[in-house]
Parts: sequence; C-alpha cells; structure tokens
Amino acid sequence: MPALSEVDFEQIESPRLEEVLALFRESGDIRGVAMCLPSLGMISLAQRDSERAAALFEKSLLLQREPNNGTAMLFGLPGMA
Repeated sequence: MPALSEVDFEQIESPRLEEVLALFRESGDIRGVAMCLPSLGMISLAQRDSERAAALFEKSLLLQREPNNGTAMLFGLPGMA
C-alpha cells in the first residue's frame, strides 16, 4: 500500500468514492463516513478546490472526535495542514 504522500489523488475516481460515502451514510456508519471524507478532501485539493477540501477535512475531524478515534483522526489532519 502506498504512503499517503505517494497516492495520486487526481487518478482516484471521485464518483465511486461518493457512492461509497452515500452507502456509509445510509447505513449510519459514522466511522466509514469519517474515513471517506479525507480522501475526498485530498481529491478536492488535487483539483485545486481548497474550500471544499477544508470543509471535508473539518467534517471528518468532527466526526472522529465523537468516538474519540485518534488513529482515524490522523487521516484528516494532513489535509487541514
């Protein structure tokens, strides 16, 4: 598995990730939602949409704060930086 810095976010299929996100939301899987949002944030950064990216990272961090999942929070922190 490549490191986060080695992932080419411009090549990731955003529509597929949006579908997965919708499934997580429908099933009430907050952790799954929170794990998808940083990936969408990185895609937004690759597309030069920093406002959307910031909103996605922030939402992910807020969701991860609830179950106090520090490890998962690390996925959103690089994007906020």
